[in-house]
Amino acid sequence: MFKTNIIFLFFWLLAWPVWAELKTFTVKAQAFIGDNQTKNEARQLATLEAKRQALEQAGTYVESLTLVKNSVLSKDEILAFTGGVSKTELLSEKAITHDQSFGIEIVAKITVDTALVESRIKHFASHREALEKEKALIARNKALEQEIRVYQAQLKKLKDLNQVQQLRASTGQKLENKYNATDWFRKGYEAYLLKAYDSALGHYNQALKLDPAYAAAYLNRGVVYYERQQYPQALADYTQAIKYDPKLLQAYNNRGVVYKQLKQHDKALADYALALKLNPKYAKTYNNRGTVYSELKQYDKALADYNQALKLDPQFAYAYNNRGNIYSQRQAHTQALSDYSQAIDLLPSYAQAFSSRGAVYLDLQQYPQALADLNQALKLFPHSAVAYNQRGRVYQALQQPEKALADWRKACALGLGSTCEWLKQVGK
Repeated sequence: MFKTNIIFLFFWLLAWPVWAELKTFTVKAQAFIGDNQTKNEARQLATLEAKRQALEQAGTYVESLTLVKNSVLSKDEILAFTGGVSKTELLSEKAITHDQSFGIEIVAKITVDTALVESRIKHFASHREALEKEKALIARNKALEQEIRVYQAQLKKLKDLNQVQQLRASTGQKLENKYNATDWFRKGYEAYLLKAYDSALGHYNQALKLDPAYAAAYLNRGVVYYERQQYPQALADYTQAIKYDPKLLQAYNNRGVVYKQLKQHDKALADYALALKLNPKYAKTYNNRGTVYSELKQYDKALADYNQALKLDPQFAYAYNNRGNIYSQRQAHTQALSDYSQAIDLLPSYAQAFSSRGAVYLDLQQYPQALADLNQALKLFPHSAVAYNQRGRVYQALQQPEKALADWRKACALGLGSTCEWLKQVGK
């Protein structure tokens, strides 16, 4: 009954360089066909067990590495982290016999790329949600493995063929669907990482068709809808995720982000409060709540939340940028420059931080520094109307009016209404 889809347990789609140091582990897992069981049911159990054993062996090795020892990862996080620096594949499958019993033996191999360990530790430090997603997948597979063992024990006890067929049609089919839904979920996330949002939605749709109570799939599909600015659909999916897993704090956090986007600040603050009740150490929610307080001009509360986010996660580039905005608004230029620089050091592709730091340099009349930062901001994100407007001011200060006018026209074309209005007033 269970299909033999091969799931590769790796978190990012990565090119494996020929110079990488690779460590390989191979494991075997067996499952025997008991009374009323099928070959496919035994295969599915053996596959899950082989993957689990392979991941646990690799996790023990990864945990022994100095770089990992020096990080702050718990035992379950070690396994999740291992999924980010390894890949698992099924090498072989064969029929076996033992004491007149027939079964399936699965051989799986997991390969750890030690060259990725340092970069992945840094990635997890600034993307804790990635670690949580991998932890959730591992937990789901473990739970599914246990459910299948219980199901097979139930099958073994049955003597009536009709009861066997009924159990297989109900519980058996549900377990098969959950197993295959995990495969579609993985495909959906891989497509999302590639920004192939249409494919990601299709894969998540298939996962939810197979397992309508799959909270993590609703959560991830909601993220795709948010990226596509389909906010009602994102809200609906986050709400469904909460319905099926009331302790899924990322769903409260993400729903709060959508409410903030829709200017429904009270609802956003309520969701952030629920997320922090579930995990008072979730830095991302403090940062997000800070952005709501900032929009409400409650700057002291915003600053307190950014400070707390950075206390919990000193590598949080976005929180540095957002705190820098508060300092900039208060004309605390030295502190603002420090925070923007810290954000850029942590995330060199952070266009907004370059733009914001450039604006501070402009206020300080440090025009060469301002121009350099705004050029970099526009190189990273060529559609920033604010950056074009600010660079236009730099060119004006440098007495380059033609370049200034070109930038202001570009800012207007990108939708910056204040610049458009000013251009009309001066007849440009």
